[in-house]
Amino acid sequence: MKRPSFSFIKFFSSTAWKVSALALTIGTLVITPNSKAEDATLEKYTKGNFATAQAEWSAAFADQPENWGIRVNAGLAAAQQDDWGYALAYWTNAFVLAPRNESIHWNLKLALNQTGAYDQTLLQLIKGKNVSKLIPLLSPGEWEAAANLTLYIIAALLLVWVISRYIRLLQPIGTPILILTALAIGFVIASHWAYSAYGLLTKENAVIVAEASDMKSLPTEVEVEQITTPLSEGAIAVVRKTFYGWSQIELANDEIGWVRTSTLVPVYSR
Repeated sequence: MKRPSFSFIKFFSSTAWKVSALALTIGTLVITPNSKAEDATLEKYTKGNFATAQAEWSAAFADQPENWGIRVNAGLAAAQQDDWGYALAYWTNAFVLAPRNESIHWNLKLALNQTGAYDQTLLQLIKGKNVSKLIPLLSPGEWEAAANLTLYIIAALLLVWVISRYIRLLQPIGTPILILTALAIGFVIASHWAYSAYGLLTKENAVIVAEASDMKSLPTEVEVEQITTPLSEGAIAVVRKTFYGWSQIELANDEIGWVRTSTLVPVYSR
């Protein structure tokens, strides 16, 4: 297994000492599966060609939709270029795939600090307290799968309970079966709550804003009368439709507008 690490010359010459120290720590946490393609990209990274490494890693997302490692590395390459908006977007991608990974949590906290991004859902997932800490135990897909599996278990338990009503030897297990069924139902409810806590990150067409821009009421750069709303990097949205390089997005607060598609990073590669 190989992992990228930070370039001392590049980073200490372009970034404040405190940020450099933090970023160097990230380098010790990133590990990706080994392959010929990743080795070639890693070599470009170690030679300081961060932009190319970022482009190649991000281009591989569609072919490796479950590989959180290359998303972490793409974010690391972006951070080397002080492009914290894209680093935040890529690390959010990785987080949704591997929410239990502590290094991803650390990276995300750093990116949130550097960008000043404030998405309530992401902050709750990363910095949640008390029961909220349980949410990242599973990814959205894992919570959904766990709930579906538990529904089958509930059906089986109820079948056994019905049978126990007619077979005297099984009657003593009737009450324990009902207790287990009640617990299983409680788990399904908890799973639904945890899944819902991921907010827009559960949507197939979810995106992360990687570049701060204005959200427009019309998809054009032409000077026309229209409503514009500042859109900060790190905002999470869903794409409603696209139009010649523009995407109409909807935020968690139901606000809708148009932004350049190039400023968005899909949460789930398609």
